[in-house]
Amino acid sequence: MTKYELDVGEKSVFEGENPTSVIEFMRKMSIYGKAGESAFLKIMSEQLASWSGKSIRFNSVEDFTKDLLKEKILKEVKDEEHN
Repeated sequence: MTKYELDVGEKSVFEGENPTSVIEFMRKMSIYGKAGESAFLKIMSEQLASWSGKSIRFNSVEDFTKDLLKEKILKEVKDEEHN
């Protein structure tokens, strides 16, 4: 498993198989966690865009995740960064 850091104003570290594992992690943190996939991605995209000022696509999990990585909202971390 790989460690990732999600920075949405408060930094959280989680482990996942790949970057798209962020969706499951975000669902656990969100009051909208039980929404369908497309609705959840849209809600999260709107919230993250409002918070960060960055455009986050929500048409697919892959594009959503790519944008989180591109905007450094999500990043892979090494063990020595977060013990």
